[in-house]
This record gives sequence, C-alpha cells and structure tokens, in this order.
Amino acid sequence: MVHIVTEPNRRTAEVYLPSGADWFDFYTGKRYEGGQAVTVDAPIAHIPVFVKCGSIIPMAEPAQCTAQQDETRLKLYVYSGADATATYYQDENDSYRYENGDYMQIPMSWNDAEHRLTIESPCGKPALFDSNKTIELYLNNEYQKTVSYCGEQLEILL
Repeated sequence: MVHIVTEPNRRTAEVYLPSGADWFDFYTGKRYEGGQAVTVDAPIAHIPVFVKCGSIIPMAEPAQCTAQQDETRLKLYVYSGADATATYYQDENDSYRYENGDYMQIPMSWNDAEHRLTIESPCGKPALFDSNKTIELYLNNEYQKTVSYCGEQLEILL
C-alpha cells in the first residue's frame, strides 16, 4: 500500500513493506526491515519501488521497441539476504513463434551464504543465443564487475 503526501516543495510516500523479508529501495539501495510502514521521498519523476531480499532482476538499456533492444548487453541486479532464482527470457521480438516454443531461457541462481551467482547454459531454443553477452553485475544496487557470457555455465563470486 502506498500513501502519497504532498508538502510544499516535497513529495513523500508512506509504503508498507510486508513482513517475512527485508526490502531494498530500488533507487537508493537502502535496506529496510519488513513488517513496517516507511516514509520515503516520492518525487514526481519516480514512484517508490522496493525489491524483496533474495531477488535477481535482469535489465537492459531502454529501447523504443523490443526489436531495437541490444541483446548483447545485460545488467543483473542481485539483492542479498536470501537465496534466489530467476530466468532471463529472449525470443525473436517480431513474431508469435514463441507460442510454438521459439524462445530461449537462461536460468540463474543466487546462493546467499556463498555470495555466488550461477548463470546456466541457455535452454529452449539455444539457436536464439546468437552472440556473447556482456553482463554488468550489481549487488544491492552497487556495481561489482562486468563479465562475458558465451552460453556456458558461469559461476561468479560477488
């Protein structure tokens, strides 16, 4: 639940963070304990967004449409505090062939105790994996390193 409060020269929001996990402010990287309401800045430029501990978020640079997306560059945001899994999905961007299985997935997992990120080999239609990927890795919103991924399993300590 988000409650926006407007004050002169300032906008804030009261956001309830569910219990059972800690949460990171997506923009600042600040960690909050769950089970409480927090008041955060909410300028008109962005709404408050929180990420549950134990999350992996694949992101790409903005593009006008998916056909213009640079699929050779990827950013992975890992949020510690619990183990996590995620799947990067890619299809041809310009057809409905994905309905017939023409897509590729790259499974990923985060082992929180070891601070180890594993990026698996592509599955599905690996033919769609047509080039190496440069992956920028972030841990709790802080840049860690850049790695090259050629389609084979990769284990990275962060």
